Amino acid sequence: MRVLLRRKEESNIIFEGEALVVKRYQNHVQESRHCSESPNSYSIYQIHFAGTSIFDFKYRPQKKLTATREFEEGIIKFHFNLEGIHKIGCRSFSKSTVIPVNHFGLFFDPYPIEEYEFEAQSYHHFIEIIFCSEQFYHWVYQKICVYDEFCKSIEKNQPMLLGNQFYPINQYVSVLLHQILNAPFQGEIKSLFLQSKMIEILALIAAKYEECNCQKEVSVITNRDREKIYEVKRILDENLTSPPTLMELCRMVGLNDFKLKKGFKELFQTTVYGYVINQKLELAKQMLATTDEPIANIAFLAGYSTTANFSNAFKKKFGFSPSALRKNSFRKII
Repeated sequence: MRVLLRRKEESNIIFEGEALVVKRYQNHVQESRHCSESPNSYSIYQIHFAGTSIFDFKYRPQKKLTATREFEEGIIKFHFNLEGIHKIGCRSFSKSTVIPVNHFGLFFDPYPIEEYEFEAQSYHHFIEIIFCSEQFYHWVYQKICVYDEFCKSIEKNQPMLLGNQFYPINQYVSVLLHQILNAPFQGEIKSLFLQSKMIEILALIAAKYEECNCQKEVSVITNRDREKIYEVKRILDENLTSPPTLMELCRMVGLNDFKLKKGFKELFQTTVYGYVINQKLELAKQMLATTDEPIANIAFLAGYSTTANFSNAFKKKFGFSPSALRKNSFRKII
């Protein structure tokens, strides 16, 4: 399967490569890296094994950019949006789709021409896991009932988004993605390891789907309150180093504390405090991967009085310590 990424307005190709070249019964792993620093910085790491392709894509365009991405056949894929807001448009859905940061979705798209919109000077990072239909069926069909309806859509060649929604990336999925991209093995052992991680991630996401369905209840917030809660999120994002208190946030947007706490948990599956802690750790992770700032300084900026407390919280969230991030040369070009 050929993958082509080009600027819509100019026709020049940003990236061209092969995907899903490894059949399900083949046990070897193919890997490739592509990067460029000018004029638009990007980094693409690809892994192909057993009917599965993984793309780790990082991009920082100099100006607003619309790009098309072409596959030679329909695709089944997970899209994990780790950073940056970008729109994805395709023939399968009536309008462009925005996947929230730190959320993922499982798609089937029988019309594999996608259009991406990237904002200028914005850092974008997403990971995609793309399956050939034979491999996907081998792992889930009539084995995990959550995916049965999804498989029926594939059989009918109808577009599908699992659960018609996007799901937050929790710490377990985050750790799994890190393990997948940093597998310490080679050859057939690496292929076996990666296949085990695919089964694990499919199981985790099935559990997340069932959890979200079981927890569905009548919303306690109006559309107007929803806008105010998104405004709270924006305020927190812009003031991470010194966030307002809960009561200050209530006064700033005109909500009482019950509606703010209940509505924030409903929209973002975490508390206001939990969100701030999570975003500080995400920022710390980015600083560890892209700067030479001492770990003690990063710990302080993240709001921790000691490096030990910071390391414990960091390892609990990501599954590895701050020092391990530096030691394993996790820093990427972007």
